[in-house]
Amino acid sequence: GINAEYGASSAGKYLMVGPFPKPFEKERETNHRIYYKKLKWNEIVFSVGDDVAVASETDKPFYAQIETIFVNKKKVGKRESPQVLIRWYYTWEHVGRTESIKVRPSNELFYSFHADENPAEVLISKIGVVFSTKVVKNPKILFCRYIWNHELLKLVLIDKENISKFSFSGEEKNTG
Repeated sequence: GINAEYGASSAGKYLMVGPFPKPFEKERETNHRIYYKKLKWNEIVFSVGDDVAVASETDKPFYAQIETIFVNKKKVGKRESPQVLIRWYYTWEHVGRTESIKVRPSNELFYSFHADENPAEVLISKIGVVFSTKVVKNPKILFCRYIWNHELLKLVLIDKENISKFSFSGEEKNTG
């Protein structure tokens, strides 16, 4: 077994056992939560806004962007894992049956507004996602040219007019 000093996360082939992720650089506090800008897990410093690989139950990780890092106040001091609110990127495997687009690069991700809370132990590594209006042909570079509307099951092209609203990490910029 794992004693109370250590956290564990397992999903598929990803098994990480070690000290709980440690949040730092406190950002703000509410009645129920303490929010942080960063956390350290498996020797990696993750920050709000980072694009990340997330443990899945298959050989392939999921991809997401960290929206918030927080600890529930009622859990402080009880060796409870910090939580992350993550915004999901989708892949062709998730959206392929609903779309008639013929060119389907394996390195293409789809930005979404679907987000949910997860224990921080699901984070595997940081990744880079390039927002582009065109296909990125280098298969080692993850890129995004569409927004996936998971409620309408529809892709929306990120065109030249609105691509500037997104930063390199995919975080929406305030364009005023």
